Amino acid sequence: MRKLVFIVLFTATFVLMCTFASGSTSRKENNVYYKIHYIKSGDTLWDIACLYSNNDTNINSYIKEIKEFNKMKSDNINSGQNIIIPIHK
Repeated sequence: MRKLVFIVLFTATFVLMCTFASGSTSRKENNVYYKIHYIKSGDTLWDIACLYSNNDTNINSYIKEIKEFNKMKSDNINSGQNIIIPIHK
């Protein structure tokens, strides 16, 4: 009987932990929205990252995030190109 109670309590605890863990992730995702940025002549990823970042953002990390999201292999951008910018609220 004790084993059954232990298994039930262990399972319930595990399910609750998984529920809370997944809930915190979804709230974080709700704090991000996306904007399409049209590249103009003279734009750089640094300038674009500075334009959309908030004050406590590390610009190098933000550039990396933009590149990863857009599947960019280099820092090269071209006039007329569109990229999607993740913006953190």
